[in-house]
Amino acid sequence: MIKIDTDNTLYGALLDVLEQYPDKEALVFGDTRLTFRQFVEKVDALAAGLTKLGIGKGDKVGLILPICVENVVAFFAFSKIGAPFIPMNPQFRASEVKHILSDSEAVGVITLGEFMGFNYIDMIEGIRPDLPDLKHVIVYGEGAKGDAIRLTDILAAEPEPYEGEPVSSEDALYLLYTSGTTGLPKGAMKSSRAELFMVTSCADALTPEEMAIILSPFPLFHFAGIILPLLALLTGNKLVIFPRFHPIEVLRLIEEEQVTLVVTAPAMMKLIMDVMDIAQRDLSSLKVVAMGAAPVPPVLIKAVMEQLGCGFFNVYGMTEMGIISFTRPNYPLEIQTTTIGRPPSGVEVKIIDEERREVPIGQVGEIACLTPQAMTGYYNNPEQTAKSFDDEGWFYTGDIGSYGEEGYLSIFDRKTDMIIRGGENIYPAEIEHYLVSHPKVQMAAVIGIPSVVSGETLRAYILLKEDEELTEVEVVDYCRGHIAAYKIPQEVRFVERFPLTSLMKVQKYQLREEAMLELEG
Repeated sequence: MIKIDTDNTLYGALLDVLEQYPDKEALVFGDTRLTFRQFVEKVDALAAGLTKLGIGKGDKVGLILPICVENVVAFFAFSKIGAPFIPMNPQFRASEVKHILSDSEAVGVITLGEFMGFNYIDMIEGIRPDLPDLKHVIVYGEGAKGDAIRLTDILAAEPEPYEGEPVSSEDALYLLYTSGTTGLPKGAMKSSRAELFMVTSCADALTPEEMAIILSPFPLFHFAGIILPLLALLTGNKLVIFPRFHPIEVLRLIEEEQVTLVVTAPAMMKLIMDVMDIAQRDLSSLKVVAMGAAPVPPVLIKAVMEQLGCGFFNVYGMTEMGIISFTRPNYPLEIQTTTIGRPPSGVEVKIIDEERREVPIGQVGEIACLTPQAMTGYYNNPEQTAKSFDDEGWFYTGDIGSYGEEGYLSIFDRKTDMIIRGGENIYPAEIEHYLVSHPKVQMAAVIGIPSVVSGETLRAYILLKEDEELTEVEVVDYCRGHIAAYKIPQEVRFVERFPLTSLMKVQKYQLREEAMLELEG
């Protein structure tokens, strides 16, 4: 297997792979199949085209792109010239895009032309007067007008030796803007070195056979959507991507491409496991299912391991700090369902109290970590950076967890999601995991509602599986005797849909806002 040099750049690490596996298949997207040689040719062409526009080291460029080959190519092309890229959700609209391009001082943007009935060029032109740094608009697909340039014209450039400023592993590789639920989105700056440490951590936990063919359904503007292409390509393995998540498409690709490792969010995997004919599918190539992006219900882990007969890789991480802890595929079911494993080599984790003092083994507190995968800081935001790190470089995650006697880390919930009822601390994720074990429940979310008597009461929102019926009384009865009485929801609301992120995580702040409006009304 490829030995990754963490002092390299992303592009330099790709050249190391090219040297060993020039004609090995690297990337599959629909009918497009590229070897490492062909992939690097596209990277070099894009880098040359960007350089001819005058884009160089330190220049930031936004990416508003769908899942596509060019998006993955861009990761490495920008690394080659030292220009940080800024992935953005194509669902973002004028206000969000303007904030990110303005805050990052972006000199350019590579954007869709028109997509799903929305005209991105018109949006960019509408906000451009407020973006004095923005010089280049590059269009993916059709719709270029005015001084906008077509991406196909950029990619037609003849590859040339890079003659710009030297690029180091410590330079900013990309800025990934956080969701901004506590204010305007902040741009976390990640370096090649941090990303290569993250790739190495994952590669050390998996075998070459397990990583041979990796399928990723994640959008490429997400933390997981960035790391998975890097994990596959920089270890000399094959990456399979596709335009849009659908459970049947995932199963088809596993069969046709003989996928060995698939990585999903829990809500995605639940939809996959619920496909009617999954038992008739030939999924024998699949060696490991990995999940992250949200706490994984134990019932789902058990179903994956027992029904699919493969290993499980539970990953806990975040944009700012990379991968903090994971289980390994050979861990027994009990460890998989009750912990998130142990931190990888080089990552330190401790549990702290409200005064940031380390607590004893077994005691619950906030998870803090110190890691070479850490972001450099929030771009243009030293105040928020200083709040997030202490003087020794420890980052305070806002997640609640504990360490067990054997050194396994457990995570319970976000600190901000914790509910206090009658003096008892309640972690909604625990209740949600139990609720989705009901055979009629597709998804559940639990929030706290202000109460004069008990501080907060529990309200559960439930999305049922198609054509299923359930009553509030039946939900409460299902909980009674199986979880503590103080954790049983006092209110149950059935919903037809949840407000979701791009990774199908419930946006609880919206549920809380609606509940407060209801109380005030």
